[in-house]
Amino acid sequence: MQFSVVTNFPDEWNSMEASPASLGIWPANHSSAVQFLHDTVSWADGSTPGRQVQVLLLDDLALLVSASHETQEDLRRLLVRGPERRVWTVATLNAVRAMRLRPWLGLFPMQIFGYIHQPALAETLTGDPQAGLADLVPGLQFSLKQESGWLLFRLPSLD
Repeated sequence: MQFSVVTNFPDEWNSMEASPASLGIWPANHSSAVQFLHDTVSWADGSTPGRQVQVLLLDDLALLVSASHETQEDLRRLLVRGPERRVWTVATLNAVRAMRLRPWLGLFPMQIFGYIHQPALAETLTGDPQAGLADLVPGLQFSLKQESGWLLFRLPSLD
């Protein structure tokens, strides 16, 4: 498995870039990030599903959604066809900005929610007034909606 990150804060990811699995940490506001995304789409379109898996982390989905039309189309292609070609896109998103990006959220087959202190916003995003996202520990607890209810999980301690 290989990974890459597109972010406004590449310095926060410096320690990860040296990993043998890293394809790179790309500053979102740089043309290299747009080129990398395009190259990833081309690789996915041309590859035959094999053993190689790529995880693309978009550290704030809003960064690419506000990019050029071509970049938006590349992102849309990755979200729709990427998983069948072993390219998995994971994105973070501020809950308030998520309201503007609702059409994009539907392209993600799974959504994991963290702490959202505004119950009305949480209900709008999840469709569930009982989501309980305001009760989560910020940065530590997360919740995933399943048919049977909400699955609560916690990040493991690094100690």
